[in-house]
Amino acid sequence: MLGNFSHKNATKLYMVDGIADGTIILEGEYKVLTKDDVKAILRESL
Repeated sequence: MLGNFSHKNATKLYMVDGIADGTIILEGEYKVLTKDDVKAILRESL
């Protein structure tokens, strides 16, 4: 796994925290996501 780790991938992973922090989480929906849920979804999408 580390063999595929590049500067570009590192930048994307660091961006996940900023994106998650800027995400508005709406309550009252089917499932209320936590910041950790948002981060996990973003990481999987990379």
